[in-house]
Amino acid sequence: MYRTYVLAVAMFLALAPATQGDIGVGVKIGIENLGFEVLGPRWFGESLCLVGSVAFEAKDRRTLLRESIPPFERQVTQSISSASAKLGILWYPLPKRTVRPYVGAGPGISFRKWEVREQIANMVDMELVSQSRESDRERAWTAWGTVGLEWAIVPRNFLIVEAQYEYPADFHEKEVGGLTFFAGLRWRF
Repeated sequence: MYRTYVLAVAMFLALAPATQGDIGVGVKIGIENLGFEVLGPRWFGESLCLVGSVAFEAKDRRTLLRESIPPFERQVTQSISSASAKLGILWYPLPKRTVRPYVGAGPGISFRKWEVREQIANMVDMELVSQSRESDRERAWTAWGTVGLEWAIVPRNFLIVEAQYEYPADFHEKEVGGLTFFAGLRWRF
């Protein structure tokens, strides 16, 4: 993930002298996501912009199995945490206005960490009899697309609302990706 972020920043710096506009940063909040983005300079009459982003998904924790055979109780839980890094281009089809729609697309990489825990406890003595843990880390290449609105609340400060679709990646029979809605702020310097 670190290498992708460095690549995004290097691309912004390489294109900066030949472009118009400014750079910026943003923060986006979704129902289960938190994202940070870096915006490159705009070019071609301020209608195109490079964007690099990193998003973190809330930990998905669930109990897979809970059974009791007195005096023992067995519980199996699974937790999945994820992060993704994306690089792409945003296109603003309308000239500079207070409210501007945009669309964007690009490649990305998703990282997932999953963990399965099994615990067996003696309920009479209230002590842990057995505990085991299995975990793994994975990554997968993905593609994403977005549609959104950028509203200039004051010069160089924007409120954004967007819908983003990430091509689903399959991690341990849990499909990750799909449609996510975000709201957030962008600042341009």
